[in-house]
Amino acid sequence: MVQWPPDWQQKIIDALTRAGADRPCPRCGHEDFNLVDGYTSVPLQAKVAEGPTGSFPTVVTICERCGYVSQHALSVLMADEIDAAGNPPTGPNGSP
Repeated sequence: MVQWPPDWQQKIIDALTRAGADRPCPRCGHEDFNLVDGYTSVPLQAKVAEGPTGSFPTVVTICERCGYVSQHALSVLMADEIDAAGNPPTGPNGSP
């Protein structure tokens, strides 16, 4: 399983807090979420009938009570942290 380097995980949590994304779950009102280790990628399509032409990386949080999943675009959330090529820093073994 992918694991964030401890400093990167804390930077993501801090960025979510600064953005106001630390409010209770919109579905059940529970206050605790888990940050999923690793990125997900949302596919982009030019036309509905065609396959993906690109994607953008997101970080994901999951409500600890009801499992509500929320995605946050890394390019917005961590704009000051990702490099010019769009890559976040990596851990010692090359993990995010």
